[in-house]
Amino acid sequence: MEEQIREVVKLTDFSERLLVYKKMISTSYAFIVWSISFTIAALAVWSMIFGPWFPVFVKAFSWVLTGALGLAGVVGMFLMFYIFSRAASLKARRVDKRLIVRWVSSFVFPYGFAYIIAFLVGIETVISVAWYVALTGTMLHIAALIENEYVKRGLFVARPFFLAGVLMLITSPLVLYAARVRNTAIYTIEGVGRWSSEVAYLSANMLALTLMLAIYFVVSLYTFFKAEGAMVKHERRGQ
Repeated sequence: MEEQIREVVKLTDFSERLLVYKKMISTSYAFIVWSISFTIAALAVWSMIFGPWFPVFVKAFSWVLTGALGLAGVVGMFLMFYIFSRAASLKARRVDKRLIVRWVSSFVFPYGFAYIIAFLVGIETVISVAWYVALTGTMLHIAALIENEYVKRGLFVARPFFLAGVLMLITSPLVLYAARVRNTAIYTIEGVGRWSSEVAYLSANMLALTLMLAIYFVVSLYTFFKAEGAMVKHERRGQ
């Protein structure tokens, strides 16, 4: 009887560890999905600018880029929420209104605040990289409202959102500085026309996208290895 009880306890503990592992692995995937969605949006806009659609989009480049990245943020939000919901246990797969409110507010408030400040500053090149600053706020917001609770409940063995937020916060001044460098470049596309624009539109956004990809890559690996470490530690304890 005692042996059976011990086996039940081990099985229960293993199922809890497995849920944690599943949560952490899904979080690792989520950062990859999120970074890909932003990269697709940025590359799609740049392909339009430097392609045959040049005359159509050239006058609204900053607005098209801002809209595309904003849409990528919304798509990323729903994809990450979906991934998290699928990572929950079958019994826990019910609508948690409190979690939904926290999740949505983690995007709405940082993005709203960042773009309001950017528009008040009134520099279009700064507006074009406001998404990076907003995403920084989103990461820290999620870390405070969602991730912290998951850690306390033992569902997370790492703090990926906090790490991402801190790294993006540290690098945000670099992006804003690049956005404020006032140099004009003249682009000539044979047979289409000439286009003069602030270099910062391209350079600052490429820097922001590169930093985001690098940070999310590091955070994804960090989350994966923390999940693997937790499972290995559990296995060693069970031997």
